[in-house]
Amino acid sequence: MNSSIRRLAGAVALAVFLSACSSTSERPAADSAVEQPPSDQAMKTLSAEVFTYAYPLVLMDVTREVATAKVPVNTFGHKRAFPDAAFTDVVSPNADTLYSSAWLDLSKEPMVLSVPDTGGRYYLMPMLDAWTNVFASPGKRTTGTKRGVFAIVGPNWQGQLPKGVKEIKSPTDMAWLIGRIQTNGKQDYANVHRLQDQFRLVPLSAWRKGSRTAVQPVPRAAMIDTETPPAEQVAAMDAQAFFTRL
Repeated sequence: MNSSIRRLAGAVALAVFLSACSSTSERPAADSAVEQPPSDQAMKTLSAEVFTYAYPLVLMDVTREVATAKVPVNTFGHKRAFPDAAFTDVVSPNADTLYSSAWLDLSKEPMVLSVPDTGGRYYLMPMLDAWTNVFASPGKRTTGTKRGVFAIVGPNWQGQLPKGVKEIKSPTDMAWLIGRIQTNGKQDYANVHRLQDQFRLVPLSAWRKGSRTAVQPVPRAAMIDTETPPAEQVAAMDAQAFFTRL
């Protein structure tokens, strides 16, 4: 997991430590020399709170791992047909849009996203951080349907962007783009496919050099369970496996 998530995981551990300290500091002075372990109920309550706090981070990390075993990081993967009953990429998928999604690693440099002129056709490109919060959503409702160029930058990036490139800052170095394009039935597939193929993700350093070519996929060698839905994988984890993800 990237460095920003590790810092967030550290915050969880700190919260646990401070909670234990605060409960100890409230005891009478006469008991201060005796270390009193927290009660079973206090530990259960605290464990539940920490699990709830960390759950989005772990679920997103497993979802990323599954997705990037099929389509490498910083690369778009396009769904060319409506989702069927076997679709597990997202919960309750749309039945009238085609999906284009990508997982970003912004720890090294920003990624430049270019979107085509959709000719008035509805589309949206919501961007989720590691907490599953949507921090931006270019599309017809927010930015219109003309061609657009956006630099998605990590939380610690500083610098100047080329003219015409709009900055979008992600709160975490991990980001998930879940694009959708209006699709008017199966007979409309070919039109939407042409638009999907015009979505581009290019590292900022390559963009500055004039490259507009999408990153070439690099096959993953790791053995990843791509069949079991991520939520089920997380539910099956024991405590050690769960917190090791942070």
